[in-house]
Amino acid sequence: MRNGLYIDFVDVLGLNEAIQNGVLTTRPGNWRFNAVTRSDLAQAIENVLAGKGYEQQIYELAALKTWTFADLAEVLTAFAGKTVIHSEDVSVQHWIYPFLSSIDTVSTSKDLEQLMGHPVTSLKDSIAPFLK
Repeated sequence: MRNGLYIDFVDVLGLNEAIQNGVLTTRPGNWRFNAVTRSDLAQAIENVLAGKGYEQQIYELAALKTWTFADLAEVLTAFAGKTVIHSEDVSVQHWIYPFLSSIDTVSTSKDLEQLMGHPVTSLKDSIAPFLK
């Protein structure tokens, strides 16, 4: 089982500040993410370990579709009750961006949803634990 990107990375993006200021500022780029929750991953893994017929298989445990920082800003808007826009700024420096650039954040798969037996947790519900 190959775990995809954990949604936890959003915790370093300043989501609460974006809600307060109305702007989610990120480093420029064509960012797309296949991130999922640890609980979704755990459920799929538990199902495989408790089941039969999964031997000698490779499972890609990533989201079925990707999302962008613009999508994230839309979700933050829903939480904020006011508009949160996405803005790119070349001066944004954070260790997360080189890390994200070095891994596969765009490959998608139906494996996770199939192993769980239902859709992955929505982006809105996935980021809720990281908001104060």
